Amino acid sequence: IATSIAAFVSLFQYIHGLKKLNYWHLRPEILSQIKNIVISTLVMGIIIFISKYALELLIPNNTIGLLILKLIVIGTIGLATFLIFAKITGILDIKSIIQTILSRRKKA
Repeated sequence: IATSIAAFVSLFQYIHGLKKLNYWHLRPEILSQIKNIVISTLVMGIIIFISKYALELLIPNNTIGLLILKLIVIGTIGLATFLIFAKITGILDIKSIIQTILSRRKKA
């Protein structure tokens, strides 16, 4: 928690300093993308919470193997949810990601 707080304090200090020097201009496109990222993240968090609750009801036993399995399932559901909502809100362009990966493989 302390590292996260320090990172946010540092971020706000950088932004404040850049605004003071007149280097910081927040464009509407960036605000729109930030809003879409926050929406996708909130939906993902809600789905993860529901998934965790559902898995606890379905599999109440908590041996280490089942806990690892639950973690894998919840992580996969969370990732899939974020990617789907990122695509829906337009913050994720799968074609450009695939092109970037393929172009990097050709260079290597």
